[in-house]
Amino acid sequence: EREVRHLKVGDLFLWGNTSVDYVNKKTKTLLEESGKALVYDAALKWKPCLGELLHEKGARYLLNKINQIQEKNGFNRYKDKNYLWNWTTDDNVLAPDKPETFQGLIEIMSEGGFLKPVIGDVSTDVFFKTTSKAIRELIWWKRKARILIKSELNKIFEDCRDSGEAIKDGSEVSIGNDEASLFVNKIINISPESHLIKRTDLGKIITNA
Repeated sequence: EREVRHLKVGDLFLWGNTSVDYVNKKTKTLLEESGKALVYDAALKWKPCLGELLHEKGARYLLNKINQIQEKNGFNRYKDKNYLWNWTTDDNVLAPDKPETFQGLIEIMSEGGFLKPVIGDVSTDVFFKTTSKAIRELIWWKRKARILIKSELNKIFEDCRDSGEAIKDGSEVSIGNDEASLFVNKIINISPESHLIKRTDLGKIITNA
């Protein structure tokens, strides 16, 4: 292993790519093997309820309600109403960043009756606590799934290398019908300039159009 600042033209480097679906599959398998299969649904069952609210009331309605909670807690306001759909569709977003925002969101869904199918007679406070606990567990298991996927890929790569197979620019190993892969590429040029990148772009290969 070598620090990025010590890399030079001609060096080979490994980078990986794993689909969200494959991480979810691996996570579910680990949960089932550990007798914790219910954790996955317990963490995410609020999402369809939010989808119903957005379809019926609209994103602007929810944006106004959420920003009331943000202002009450001294948090930054949400500006893009369409971002709220990410809470229902993005598998990497398990809940809003702030617990207070998530608890307020649960209250909003409950007031409109959208939580009734999953909450029953349980109070919103209890539902918030049990869901938050399930989300924390799910985050842990997702992290474990990613670590295991990386280990599996590294093992295959090391086996190929140890067997004498040539490791060169363009080499690739994969698992799960190519849903998780390791790639080998050669550094052909290094920019003398440093560039700031967004946190959301970490771990991505960025090319200039």
